[in-house]
Amino acid sequence: EALLPISQTNLLVDDLALAPSITISAILDEAYFPANASRELENQFKEGYQAVQKNPDFDLIVPAAGALLKYLMDTQKRALSQIRQLDYYQPGRFMLLDTATRRNLELTRALADGSRRNTLLEVMDHTVTAMGGRLLRNWLEQPLLEADAITLRLDAVEELHQQMLKRNRLKELLEGIYDLERLASRISFGTANARDMLSLKKSLACLPELKATLEDCHALLLQQAGQSIDPMTELHELLEKAIDPNSPISIRDGGIIRTGFNSEVDRLRSLKQDGKLMLASLEEQE
Repeated sequence: EALLPISQTNLLVDDLALAPSITISAILDEAYFPANASRELENQFKEGYQAVQKNPDFDLIVPAAGALLKYLMDTQKRALSQIRQLDYYQPGRFMLLDTATRRNLELTRALADGSRRNTLLEVMDHTVTAMGGRLLRNWLEQPLLEADAITLRLDAVEELHQQMLKRNRLKELLEGIYDLERLASRISFGTANARDMLSLKKSLACLPELKATLEDCHALLLQQAGQSIDPMTELHELLEKAIDPNSPISIRDGGIIRTGFNSEVDRLRSLKQDGKLMLASLEEQE
C-alpha cells in the first residue's frame, strides 16, 4: 500500500508495472506540510520526538511519518497509544534485492505457481510460532550486510545447534505461545474476545521460564532476547482471576468475567438469571 498526497496519486496510477501490486491511498496534501506533520509526531511521541529531531534525515522523516500517523488516526478513529516509537529502515544494513532477483532465487515464492512450495523459506522454516515465521521470512528477504550483526546471529545459531536439550526446551516453551503481535493489535483496537484473552493468558504463563532459559545462554543475541522479555506476571494473574476459562467466543454472549471477581457483575448476572425468582420472592414478602 502506498500513501500519497491527493495531488500526486497519478504518479503510481500511471505506472502500469506497479499498479496491479500496490493499493494506492490518498490523504490531503496538508498532512505532509512540515508544521502539520511535526505537530502530529510531537503529540504522539512526546519526549521521544526529540530523538526524531536529531536524525540527519529529519526533513524527510517528518512529512512521511506525520502524514502516515494522520492517516492512521483518520481511518482507525481511536487513539494509537500502542505506537510508541519510530524505527528507521536503513538500506545500508541489508542487501538490496530487486523483484527479479527475489523471484529467480525463489526465496519465498516459487516461480511455477507463486506458492512457498520448494522455496528457501519452506526448506528453512521450522518455526513454531506465527511471529517466528514472519521474522524468518523478513530475514530471508533482507539479508544482513554488517559482519558484526551476522556474527551475533551465527553465534546464537551455533549455541542452540550444540545445546540440544536447551534448544528443545525453548521449542516446547514457544509452542505454548500464541501470536502475541496480533493479539496486542486486537486488544489495542478493542476487538479482542474471550478466546484472545485466554490465549494471552496461556502465552504469558510461558514467559518467565522462557526469559530465564534465554538469559542462561552464552550467545549475546540470546541473552538480549531474554533480557527484553517482560514476564508481565501481574497481567497473567489478573487474567487468571478475571476471565472464565469456559467463556463463549462472542463478547455479546456474556459470561466472560469469572463469578466472584467483581461483585457488581455478580449482582447484575444474578438479576438476569434469577429475576423471576427474585420477583416471586418480593411478591411473597409484599
